[in-house]
Amino acid sequence: MKNKHLTLSDRNDIQIGIEQLKTFSAIATKLGKDPSNISTLSRMTYTRKR
Repeated sequence: MKNKHLTLSDRNDIQIGIEQLKTFSAIATKLGKDPSNISTLSRMTYTRKR
């Protein structure tokens, strides 16, 4: 069963992937997560920083 929550390492990998302009699908595949989780985290993170 897949880990339900994102670890700190997962979050760091997502940040690096976004900075490298990788797609949510590519990042999700690498982490074994659903692309919607990556999209949601990205939207939450970048909305707060503005």
